[in-house]
Amino acid sequence: MVPVPKRDKKGNVVDVRICVDYTKLNQYVKTEKFMIPSTSEVLSRLPGAKIFSKLDANSWFHQIPLTELSKLLTTFITPFGRFAYSRMQFGITSATEHAQKRLAQLLDDLEGVEVFIDDILIHAPNQDLHDARLGEVLNRLDKAGMTLNKAKCEISKKSIQFVGHIVSENGILPDPEKTKALRDMPRPENIHDVRRFLGIVNQFSKFSPKLSDLSQPIRELLQKDKQWVWNEPQERSFNEIKLECLSGTCLALFDPNLETKVASDASKRGLGACLYQRQQGGEWRLVFCASRSVTSAESNYAPIEREALGVTWACDTFANFLIGMKFKIETDHKPLVSLLGVKDLNQLPPRIQRFRIRLMRYNYDISHIPGKELVVPDALSRAPCGEISMSDNLEGEVQSYANYIISELPVNNSYLPRIQQEQVNDPVCIKLIEYCTDGWPDKPQLSGALKGYYPFRGEITYNNLLLRGPRIIIPSSLRLEVLDFIHEGHQGIVKCRERAKQSVVAGYQLPNR
Repeated sequence: MVPVPKRDKKGNVVDVRICVDYTKLNQYVKTEKFMIPSTSEVLSRLPGAKIFSKLDANSWFHQIPLTELSKLLTTFITPFGRFAYSRMQFGITSATEHAQKRLAQLLDDLEGVEVFIDDILIHAPNQDLHDARLGEVLNRLDKAGMTLNKAKCEISKKSIQFVGHIVSENGILPDPEKTKALRDMPRPENIHDVRRFLGIVNQFSKFSPKLSDLSQPIRELLQKDKQWVWNEPQERSFNEIKLECLSGTCLALFDPNLETKVASDASKRGLGACLYQRQQGGEWRLVFCASRSVTSAESNYAPIEREALGVTWACDTFANFLIGMKFKIETDHKPLVSLLGVKDLNQLPPRIQRFRIRLMRYNYDISHIPGKELVVPDALSRAPCGEISMSDNLEGEVQSYANYIISELPVNNSYLPRIQQEQVNDPVCIKLIEYCTDGWPDKPQLSGALKGYYPFRGEITYNNLLLRGPRIIIPSSLRLEVLDFIHEGHQGIVKCRERAKQSVVAGYQLPNR
């Protein structure tokens, strides 16, 4: 169990969310096989509609009661005793599919009503028929005891966003936000930018033979006997390539019944994310892509934290399509596979703990692939075009959580500043802080005590305090002193070692006494 403080826009704690890691339970939970209609099937029923409404359930999971036997399976331990949930909880593998099934069965027989994952769309060719259909839906929801989130409901609109598209009386268009990262990608400014952009072109060229000819003016810039000059032919080629990549020839429609994967990458400049699906012929096709700049605080994250941020932001960006389905996550940062996969939540660094908690509502497998295969996410992360949404308080949320975890570390508040001061004076800790910011060199370049930290480099983070996972890295000048503190309880060798393992790490072992 991990308590997560919820804060308002001013940073004040207004509530506490209890998060439970159900990774072990999910290994034995059977998921329901419920067929969700494909995007093309849903959109095919919308032509002729002119008036639309979209409804959003208010914490839909928590409106579903659990059976007595299921309640016991959600039991978690607190310092005050054992507790169990009486309502459906995020983080359980079968939760989303069951919630979708209940909603679909409740409304499936109504004409002019579409249920896609947890969205309800009501549509009609005129206002009177729309109002009648909306009234019937609301009556059924009321009889079922279901409540709605007023802030997220849209009533009687002429244009509305649904399943990644903008639907209106004028027709159906792809949501421009889902392809903005590629459409607004800035033009290359040097040879490295050209290579990255052409890497994207190569990814799409298997679906569009036109791209080879369209990219010729830009490819000429890579020739050694050519001087770098970006003129009208290159600009025209650049814009035509983007239009072709965003066409129906290259992009696929989302189908919830196809194998799905999310690929993400992060740099000091931004985050890049892509949603792919395996088509009937076996090839992977891009469905949506996105990018955004990182904040100044996020740019100072350790590389492992930025990559975890990238994965979390990617899943949240495509959440409407991912919730309720099993999908894959691909990352080129190998330590993330265990940190966001099988490792216990309380063994993770504070920021990554928060990312993992945020990912609990998804049902995914994460795997490592070489960086050279993440062509599109890598290019998008180095040329981000999206700005950070004011409604997305992810940075503040993560920082608040990290500060909370640090404040709960088993160390006296008056002693913590001394540890922080000694860390920035210790030559080994100084190097570790540098590696957290700029990335780790190869192992042969390390010497002395730094080699002992290399196997755990994916767990070492710095947030005004150097940590390995949730444990403080003790600088050499304080190790014997800290060892004396641990021995003060006279608990015996075994218990002293366990106490040390839970709170501190000095090199890769405590000094012998």
